[in-house]
Amino acid sequence: MGADVPVSGPWIRIGTGSRNYAELEPGQEIPIIAGIQGGFHVWGSFIGGGFPGTEARIDFWLTADGTELAAAHYSEPEVRRPKESEAFEFDYGGVSVVFASNDDVEPNSGRTMVLSVRVEDGDGTVLTDEIEIVPICCE
Repeated sequence: MGADVPVSGPWIRIGTGSRNYAELEPGQEIPIIAGIQGGFHVWGSFIGGGFPGTEARIDFWLTADGTELAAAHYSEPEVRRPKESEAFEFDYGGVSVVFASNDDVEPNSGRTMVLSVRVEDGDGTVLTDEIEIVPICCE
């Protein structure tokens, strides 16, 4: 965990990872995945703490120069909790942030983009985070 993790109050940190959170560094290259149903996606995840973790609305976006290229939108009855963690309460991984059009994948491979997440819990607390990444096609 990085040194800038809050010690109190609600917080989230965006990441990647097909099963669990994996930390991202600004400008990090991540793979664009060729999905089993013919589409393409990048993996999104987040960790967090200080909020109930129930009835969460979770939204991810991948944008380039302000244009949305990929997204994922979920409603969850409960955000998953890691079994053994003292640094954070929530680990939500394995989100396929799916490209809206396969035609956008190759031309944008290697381009700096912004991966964003917004989580709204059942009490109306809204948390956001984003990071610049470089998606590379295609695995």
